[in-house]
Amino acid sequence: MKKDLSLMFVSLFFLSLSSSAQIAKGSVSLGGSVGFGHASQDRNSSPGDGKSNYFNFSPAIGKAIRENLIAGITLNYGKSKSENFEPYVNYTSRNYGAGLFIRRFYPIASHFYFFNQADLGYQYTKSENEFSAPYYNFSKSKGISLGIQPGLSYNVTKAFYLEMGFNNLLQISYVVAEERMRTSPNPEIYRKTKSFSLNSSLINSTNLNIGVRFIIPQRHG
Repeated sequence: MKKDLSLMFVSLFFLSLSSSAQIAKGSVSLGGSVGFGHASQDRNSSPGDGKSNYFNFSPAIGKAIRENLIAGITLNYGKSKSENFEPYVNYTSRNYGAGLFIRRFYPIASHFYFFNQADLGYQYTKSENEFSAPYYNFSKSKGISLGIQPGLSYNVTKAFYLEMGFNNLLQISYVVAEERMRTSPNPEIYRKTKSFSLNSSLINSTNLNIGVRFIIPQRHG
C-alpha cells in the first residue's frame, strides 16, 4: 500500500512538471519598475525646513529567442533633489543606464517557474552637493556591472506573472569616479578613483524584491 502511494505521488509530481506551460519562442516580455518618494526635515536654523524628492524609472523589454529563454534590454533613469536638507544645503543627482539581460525559466510545477537572470549594464551618475558658500562638491561616475538574479515566477493569467527574486545575488562591477570639491577656503581639490568590486545580496535581505511582468505569447496565423 505504501509503495503504491509513493508511486502515485511521484507520478503526480512528474505529471505537474510535464503539464507546466512553456514560454513559447517569439513571446514578448514587458517588465521593469518605477519608484518615487518624498521626505521632509524640520530645521531650527537657517536656511529653513528641508525637503527631498526622488524618482526612478527602469523599463525592460525582451523576446523569447528559444522556449523558456528570454533576451532583452533594460533602460534606467533616476533623479533626486534635496533643498535645505542636512547635511547639504542643496543636492541634485541624476543617473542614466542601459543594459542587456538574458533570463532562463525552469518550470517546477503548474504555473510556477524558477528563473535565473544575468544582467550586463552601464551606469552614469552625476551629482552636485552645495553647502554654504564657498563649500561645494561635484562628482560624476561611470561604470559597468555584471549581475546574477535568481527568483520565482507565478503565472497568474495567460500573460501576467508575479515575481519574487534576489536583486543582484552576485554582482561584479568596475567604476571610474571623478570628484571636484572645496571643503575649506583652500584651492579646489580634484580626485579621480577607479574601483573593482564583488558583492553579494545574501548579506542584505532588503535586496529581495517583488514585481510583475507581462509575457505576451506570439500570435500565429
